Amino acid sequence: LCNVGDQVDREKFIKLVGEKHGRIDVLVLNVASSTHFGMQLDITEKAYDKMWDLNVKSTFFAIKESVPYLEKAKNPNILVISSVVGTNPSAPIGVYSMTKAALDNMVKFLAVELRSDGIRINGLAPGLIKTKFAQNIWENPSIDREKIGMPQDIGAVAATLTSDDGAFCNGEIYQ
Repeated sequence: LCNVGDQVDREKFIKLVGEKHGRIDVLVLNVASSTHFGMQLDITEKAYDKMWDLNVKSTFFAIKESVPYLEKAKNPNILVISSVVGTNPSAPIGVYSMTKAALDNMVKFLAVELRSDGIRINGLAPGLIKTKFAQNIWENPSIDREKIGMPQDIGAVAATLTSDDGAFCNGEIYQ
């Protein structure tokens, strides 16, 4: 609904939603940007900074800015979409993998901090999903077609984790 990488848009959007509805029940952060494909040490500093800013920093600050509105909800929770490459790195997307590992750790540490506010946070770390973002990977003929997920596969898990059915889940990364 908004480009969380853009600080002004993110802050305005969160404030707009929070003020219009009085609270935020569920915050789903699905940020994925890869500014480099290839060996990690070949990345430029500019591309490195941009990937960390978009994938990690924007997620952190979107959570921080949403907490006052999440605290007003009955069963508030946050779902951070990460990736299986956060724990199972892939060489041509090594820096991207590092950002996803950082998101996984962010979930674990924020779960401890946010628990006293009654806010749950979990991560969802899918494998290869047939999206435009990952098209250059899933179109590769060497990829096992049976190991490619569809967006609706992730949606079902996300719906469970962010509903009352997932009320006992907190601080976990689901792959």
